[in-house]
Amino acid sequence: MAIEIPASVIERMATEQNIWLTTTRADGQPLPNTVWFLWRNGSFFVSTAPEAIKAKNMRRNPLVSLNMNTSSMDGSDIAIFHAKADFSSPATEDDFQAYLTKYKEGIAALGFTEEYLRSDFVLIRLQPLKYRTVVWD
Repeated sequence: MAIEIPASVIERMATEQNIWLTTTRADGQPLPNTVWFLWRNGSFFVSTAPEAIKAKNMRRNPLVSLNMNTSSMDGSDIAIFHAKADFSSPATEDDFQAYLTKYKEGIAALGFTEEYLRSDFVLIRLQPLKYRTVVWD
């Protein structure tokens, strides 16, 4: 099921570097983290080590939230997504290359290599279920 996302939000997703990913711990506590992300072909992709807490959380409960920061004083440009981690549709090589391209400078700044990312990290596909924003009456 495709959801309607405003063009201005899609434009932001192409350029913004970080998004808040909230998973749920085993005890039910929400666990937000900022992560690098890729928006591609109607899906989010986030990179993580397979044994990381956020990956374990998503395997146990695949329902997550993704929140883009706001730059306005009234919060009107915030973007909030409900999504589901999809472990049955792994990222493709093209998805991985697009992720590497988006974060080329950040990867280099951290001293990471493509080989390191390929060996120690996975891209997890997150299928958006719902989009919303703040609306002030």
